[in-house]
Amino acid sequence: MQFKKLKIKKKKSLGLNNVIDLTVKDTANYVSSNGIINHNSGVKFSGSITLNLASVAKLDDKENNKNAEKNIGATNIKKNGVVVTAWPDKSRFCRIMKCKFQIPSFKKPNPYVGLEEYLNWDNAGILQGKCLNEDEYQKLKPNEQLECIKFDFNGENRYAWPKKTMVKGVGIVCKHLGRQVTLQEFYSPVCFTDEFLHYINDNIIGPLFKLPDQSSFDDIADLEKDLGLDDSESED
Repeated sequence: MQFKKLKIKKKKSLGLNNVIDLTVKDTANYVSSNGIINHNSGVKFSGSITLNLASVAKLDDKENNKNAEKNIGATNIKKNGVVVTAWPDKSRFCRIMKCKFQIPSFKKPNPYVGLEEYLNWDNAGILQGKCLNEDEYQKLKPNEQLECIKFDFNGENRYAWPKKTMVKGVGIVCKHLGRQVTLQEFYSPVCFTDEFLHYINDNIIGPLFKLPDQSSFDDIADLEKDLGLDDSESED
């Protein structure tokens, strides 16, 4: 390296042969033999993920609010927690998708809150409503029976009856449990057992965020299909 009119303020050995750390005085710093001007700050770190916290909304959580009331001076706090919407500007490990998470001020964050955004009856057997056995189903009116979704649980007929409003008697029907649970039970290991967590990770959330396999030719196959070059289609 060729230095041009460089005034060195400090030189520190890094314990390696022919490797030293230089601190220079002038902002022009030093110039390499190929004419490139270098800065003396060293290699800049480039993160694999750049996360943008796009927006913050007020968290409405009854349990968190009750905990806040027990703390002196908490009534002067404008928000007892926030709901953060995060948007990755850059990610080397997963697809860039918008996500939300909660930061309550007066209780621990619930690790299961937010998972419901990716679950429905078709992919995970989860819906808001009532779970009925055969006897309860037979007591319904014909038009109500048409609203129900029949499923098998350990050889017995069960029926999921969807409900739009969370009122008394309505909960979250969990097909893998064969019953409905309360909201408190839903956001807990009662619903999200280890087996269920592995299932939704392997079959729902993982495939949704996972980047395409670089060793496959799926993108080429899609391109051929778009261009009408797909051999699987019959020719006239």
